[in-house]
Amino acid sequence: MKNFFLNSVLGPCFLMLAASSCTAEITKAEICEDEPLIIGLSIDSDATKSYLDSNGTSVRWCEGDEIALWAESGSNYSLEAQRFCLYGSTADKGVFTSRLSEAMTPGSYTYYVTYPYPESFSSSNAVFNIPSVQHGKAAGGEDIMLSSPQSYTELLPLSQTDGYVSMKVGMNHLMHAFRFFLPYGEDSFGTEGVQKIELEFPRNVVGKLSLDVTDFDSAILTEGSNRITLELDEPLTVSGLSSRIYAYALFFPTQFTEGEALKVKLYSKSGVSVLDPIDLQARFFAPGHATSVKLEPQGVSELYSIEFRIASNNLGEDVGTVTLTAPEGCDWGSGSNVYTISSQTAFKAGDSFVVEMENEAAYRSLSNATITVTYDSEHVISQEILTIPDTSSGTSADVSLNVPWLLFEDFSGVESFSSNDNYTTSSAGSKNAVSFLDGWTGGRIGASKGESIRIACRRETSSDYNARVDSKPVFTIKKAVSIDVSFDYGANNKYGGISIITNGDVGQTLHLGYVTSTEAYKSGDESGVFQNGNSFYIKEYTGSYTNLPNSITMTIDDFPAGSTNRITWRTVIEHQAGTHNTTAWFYIDNVKVRVSANN
Repeated sequence: MKNFFLNSVLGPCFLMLAASSCTAEITKAEICEDEPLIIGLSIDSDATKSYLDSNGTSVRWCEGDEIALWAESGSNYSLEAQRFCLYGSTADKGVFTSRLSEAMTPGSYTYYVTYPYPESFSSSNAVFNIPSVQHGKAAGGEDIMLSSPQSYTELLPLSQTDGYVSMKVGMNHLMHAFRFFLPYGEDSFGTEGVQKIELEFPRNVVGKLSLDVTDFDSAILTEGSNRITLELDEPLTVSGLSSRIYAYALFFPTQFTEGEALKVKLYSKSGVSVLDPIDLQARFFAPGHATSVKLEPQGVSELYSIEFRIASNNLGEDVGTVTLTAPEGCDWGSGSNVYTISSQTAFKAGDSFVVEMENEAAYRSLSNATITVTYDSEHVISQEILTIPDTSSGTSADVSLNVPWLLFEDFSGVESFSSNDNYTTSSAGSKNAVSFLDGWTGGRIGASKGESIRIACRRETSSDYNARVDSKPVFTIKKAVSIDVSFDYGANNKYGGISIITNGDVGQTLHLGYVTSTEAYKSGDESGVFQNGNSFYIKEYTGSYTNLPNSITMTIDDFPAGSTNRITWRTVIEHQAGTHNTTAWFYIDNVKVRVSANN
């Protein structure tokens, strides 16, 4: 094991709490609350912000930062984790603002401030997340800070102050920082530099940090992990002492014992290096300190990779987790044919992730493999099937992912059939359903090969006969959700018989709903949930398998959890007394179902 440690102390941060008016020079950001009374928090020092400078000792604020403030009076809190958002900045200050529902009672208070805003809190107890995936700059809330207690009067609204009435609050770092660097001579990665660093500690060092904001020493780590991955925003390259370039890893202050070591892997886009274990020297790595760690790659091995990019998303919501399942015998580099990746912020269209393999045989095993991609979002578990490119040679490949519709059908694969859907002089009764397209069923239904389908409700003298079609099950719904159902449609009819007073030229009403069973419902079965507003009357004469001139989107609310939910179209003939008979056709094509934006 090697020892590459140098020590330094993270400089303190100072917040200047202020009730102030904002000048035109301040660049505005969005204010984060929606209540009437605005108070401000002004940061007057350029050394008081939320990501680490290249020197590793001072800290800077950045866009999107939020802090929490507690105001204690006696044993009560008039403010508990009041959220302050970065409002804007000038060359020499930043301003945070918050909105209160009512003014603070005049008097003396003890204030406590945390950065970032906690994940949860109860009274003075707060919980923060120390992420296992970081980006090398101690930004985005990775460097958790707590202020020293500060006595001050009530905070006044900005409109009631003249200039700045400031309260200086010292912020103390709760984390320890490792700052990694590549010295001159360690240029094994060339111009690519190091793009990712994987750290494995002998103890848990990241997870949930809980503390009482009134007691700096109360911080404890729970739900921990011993691994940190630095996905660097900028590659780490070699640098000299006078212009050192660092990549930072923030972790909970920890006491290590004799013989415990840190394992490190370095990655570029095309190579990987496993370093000798770094001796942790039985040290306590204290809060508010930074330790420099020299990296010495011991040769670089070839790295094999497949980049997956989300080219489109038709589901209606972003995806949190993606699982790739390859056939038995394939290997994603971990010894398993299953690979799962999650995103803390959800995968959006255009996002990508890379599966890296140090083992060439694993990469080759995936060549031309047909895989199942499972997308797990807030409300839905959906899937698509795709084929990996030829990986029998080369070191990298690219794959496009397309998050599918909750249900999509253009009937391009349907075969022609006819089941009680043609016009005849007599076709009474509720007709049995037929099955087609791997899960669709319908009664009084027909289809034209590769074109569309139709359902045919019926009128005969004194009786009306409905028609229906039920889709195959949509993808699995995890919890109730509103969905949008879009489709093209057309209508037509044919009538005859003895026309006395009326001739049978009638329309029909379409009802859209859902069922939760895979049963093949007969044409006259009225089973299902059909909500108000999801129906309409139509009488047209131009509809056909190849002419569906209308399009519509309907929203179904509270679409339930389950794996057998199906969309239902049901048509009801317009009643008209007489000795005539009528068949009314409703044509359906290009069905698209997605999660509604109104959730």
